[in-house]
Amino acid sequence: MPTPATPPSPLADPLPRDEQTEQEYRSLVRALRETRGHFALFPVESDYRPSLRDALFDRLDRDLSVAGMKLRVVKLSRDEWDPKLWVEIDGPDGDGQALAVIGLEVTPGIIPEPGKPRRRPPALALLNNYREALRKRLHGPLLLWCDPFTHVALQEHSPDLFDCYAGLFTFLDTQPRIEPPRWWELARPT
Repeated sequence: MPTPATPPSPLADPLPRDEQTEQEYRSLVRALRETRGHFALFPVESDYRPSLRDALFDRLDRDLSVAGMKLRVVKLSRDEWDPKLWVEIDGPDGDGQALAVIGLEVTPGIIPEPGKPRRRPPALALLNNYREALRKRLHGPLLLWCDPFTHVALQEHSPDLFDCYAGLFTFLDTQPRIEPPRWWELARPT
């Protein structure tokens, strides 16, 4: 069974506060509130590192609670990614929940193995085939959090799932990433 994601630490990265990100966030909150009690698919394409994603989820949970909703986060792993389990843990108050699924990028086959024929990743095949059950049994919006590569794979390998598509949201990290020096740069004589 997928495990709930750990809550963000109090030292989580601050969220980007540029106008585009704020507008996208407000649109996401509005869409989730408007689809309360009804299944709606919202892919979220993002390059946020986990600490930023968790900070966004923390803020989203607080903002949804004002409307009497909760955000439930399910973390997938290489071994646990069956969407049937998302429904089983929906619980009696599922009508007041939004479900966010993270970790799709670590499920088997998302990143093709070099030299092997391209195949539909098993998690995406199952997600595509299970869309009707998700639509009937999840009573709230579904956020599928994807990095850009996984979002492309989701579109390519789960086209039937997009029959339930309600909107795409994009959150990109606007802060420059500080990378550690490369070993060959450290070895240069000064």
